[in-house]
Amino acid sequence: MYTKYKMQIYRKVDFTKALQMKTWIPEGKLSSVVYQNLLISRNGEECVKGCVQSCLYHISKNRLVRLKEIDLPTDITERKEFDIHGFQKLPTELGDMEYAYTHQVRYTDLDKSGHMTNLKYVDLFLNAFDCKFFEEFQIQEFEIHFLDQCFEGEAIQVYKTILDGKVSLMAVHDNQIPCAVACIWGRKPAEKEYNKMTQR
Repeated sequence: MYTKYKMQIYRKVDFTKALQMKTWIPEGKLSSVVYQNLLISRNGEECVKGCVQSCLYHISKNRLVRLKEIDLPTDITERKEFDIHGFQKLPTELGDMEYAYTHQVRYTDLDKSGHMTNLKYVDLFLNAFDCKFFEEFQIQEFEIHFLDQCFEGEAIQVYKTILDGKVSLMAVHDNQIPCAVACIWGRKPAEKEYNKMTQR
C-alpha cells in the first residue's frame, strides 16, 4: 500500500506528442518499506521526477512483510543516478488552516479493496482551488502523505493554507483525524509564459 508520493515538475508538456515513463526500485536494503522512482521525459528531456514510498502488506497474514516473504526476486533493484530530495515532514495539525470544501466518498472513488484510491487524493487536494488559481500558480512540486483509509459514504473535509509559494493541505474525517496531508510548492509564471498558457 502506498504511504507517500512526491513529484517534481521541470517543464510543462501537452499531449500532442508521446511521453516516455521509466520506473525502477533504487538499489538499497529491501525491507517492508519500498521506494520506487519514476522519470517522465519527452525526446530525452526530463519533464517530471517522482518517488513513491510503499509498505508491503500481506492481506491473509494481516501484517507488513518484506519483499523476500512474497516470492519476489531479490535482484530487481537498479543503480541509477537520480537527483530527487527525500520526503519532507508535513504538518498533521489543522492549526489555522482555512476550510475549503467537503467531499462525499462515492463508488467511483474506491479501489478493489473498498477504500478510496490513492489517486483520488490528488483530485481531492487540487479541487480545493479554482481554475484562476492554477492560471496564476504553476506547480513545481507536489507531495502527499497517506495517513488513514477513507470508505464509501464518508464526508471528508479539506483544509488549506497558502504562504510564500507553499500550499499546505489536509483532508480529515468527521472526527478531525487526518486521512491525508499534502504540500504543493510553486511559483507565478513569467508574464510571457502566462500569456502563452491563457491563449491556448
